[in-house]
Amino acid sequence: MLQNKVTLRHRILDQCLRDRMHDYTINDLLDKINSYFFQMEMHSSIGERQLYDDINFLRSPDGYNADIETYRIVRPDSKGRNRSYTAYRYTDPKFSISHVSIREDELKSILNALETINQCTNIPISTGLQKAVEKLSLSFFHNEIRKSIQFAINPFLGGPRAQEVSKYFSTLFKAIQSRYPLIVNYRPFDGQNQILAFHPFFLRQSRMMWFVLGVTTQQPDKVVTLAIDRIYDLDTCQDPYINFLSTPMNISKTLWACSTLAPNLSTCIFRYLDGGPNISRSAPSMVHNVRAGSR
Repeated sequence: MLQNKVTLRHRILDQCLRDRMHDYTINDLLDKINSYFFQMEMHSSIGERQLYDDINFLRSPDGYNADIETYRIVRPDSKGRNRSYTAYRYTDPKFSISHVSIREDELKSILNALETINQCTNIPISTGLQKAVEKLSLSFFHNEIRKSIQFAINPFLGGPRAQEVSKYFSTLFKAIQSRYPLIVNYRPFDGQNQILAFHPFFLRQSRMMWFVLGVTTQQPDKVVTLAIDRIYDLDTCQDPYINFLSTPMNISKTLWACSTLAPNLSTCIFRYLDGGPNISRSAPSMVHNVRAGSR
């Protein structure tokens, strides 16, 4: 959550510093960031010290090596008197932190992480991943990344129905990525079977269990949380996909639903936010949880 806010601040600063149509003082940059946080219901703000730290990070070799210049502008103050202010911008208006090349040590870290992820079997993202790792390592380092870890089983998917759970996990993952609904045969812990026209958008691990969040065709405005090991069948659905995460309020509902599974949101493994940031909790009444009981 914290890291997502840092990244968001850097992106907002990047947009402002590239803008040659406006002059941005420290107060202007603060207003820009805090106004966006408020609009996205993040219930947080930053001060000048944090903003200066962010600007220094953009300038630093550990950040983006951004060449940020200062210049003087004159504008009226609140009493209508002209005053001189310091404004900030990139020296090169074509510069952007999104265009910065990755460093060799960063690429090595990514390759090592990908190699570790690739050991997790039966997860769709591992399909073809080994070839990508080999291609990158040969292209940049002219040798292969040495394997230093191996899992006997998938550490993320276990239990008495591990094989079925893994299969359903893969199907749900693909449905989220490709945005299509599924017919779900779901059996709560202490309830009867339910047949749901389900539109998944988020996978979440908590307390050694996997959950999928989504909405149903019948109730498209309520977040539903399903335990994957309580799913007994998945089938195709002809309903048009409901893109629930297309508004800030719905993203807020999703974050609340995640918090009801576990207080530590940093354990989220997969996110799908349709280009939007993580934000703080919304009212609990907005969330409908179909998990009956707990283990």
